[in-house]
Amino acid sequence: MLLWLAFEAIGGHDSDYEVLRVSDQEFTWERNDRGNIRSLRGNRAWVQVVSGAVNGRFELCLGYAGKRVAIASPLSDAQRRSLSQLLVRKLGNGQGGRLRGD
Repeated sequence: MLLWLAFEAIGGHDSDYEVLRVSDQEFTWERNDRGNIRSLRGNRAWVQVVSGAVNGRFELCLGYAGKRVAIASPLSDAQRRSLSQLLVRKLGNGQGGRLRGD
């Protein structure tokens, strides 16, 4: 019974994904978490990469049009730090904010 529950819990995430696309003019982010799809898209020049330590964990977010979404949650802190630096460089808009935390 416990083994079945474990596989059921893990199997519930089989279709989960997270995608961030950046083109010359636009960015698109989408996450499917157990069928709950969230997305954010807009002008590349206005998206903000926001990061920082929150409750002892490095958090990475995208901010756009008054909305903020946490991204790359399954990654380690080091991987999110690296991704944060890459996104700030690739977006080329020089925007990198800090989260309030610890």
